[in-house]
Amino acid sequence: DVLSIFEEKSESGEDLTPVVKTDSEAIRYYQAIMVMPLCTNCHGMPGESLTADLHALILDEYPDDEAVGYEVGDFRGAWVVEFATKQESK
Repeated sequence: DVLSIFEEKSESGEDLTPVVKTDSEAIRYYQAIMVMPLCTNCHGMPGESLTADLHALILDEYPDDEAVGYEVGDFRGAWVVEFATKQESK
């Protein structure tokens, strides 16, 4: 649900403010992950911000890698921090 919310807001140019969800077992904090300039060194456009040499090295280690072609400001996913609301007995 939250990833869809972030994606829709990103596509419409809205700010991606954190989301907090609570249920009987946990409180979850979601923060969008946006592509920053440094990210494009490995996840940018091959032959541009991602050099051909580095792209080849990455593909040697991760032959099925498709996490490239991103630009600064693209939505990439979310960090999730979860706090249990119930104490488990030991």
